[in-house]
Amino acid sequence: MGTADFYMPKLGMHIEVCGSEEYDYEYREQIYKRNGHHVIFVHAYKSSKQWKTFEHRKIMEIEEQRHDEVMKMLSNRIT
Repeated sequence: MGTADFYMPKLGMHIEVCGSEEYDYEYREQIYKRNGHHVIFVHAYKSSKQWKTFEHRKIMEIEEQRHDEVMKMLSNRIT
């Protein structure tokens, strides 16, 4: 497996630009998840004009998940 196309160090997230329907991106996604990496798969061939909105939405989803994980950790420490 190669590396993602972009890395956003301040966010700790990777961006994978998917250029073809014929490539198995699900396999790559499983590998990233298994190793604890947050990756946003942008399927440019599907909606090239809406990729920014999609990317922003996915960043917010990941940040919300991170926030939820932190809150669970903190609540477990307190009790």
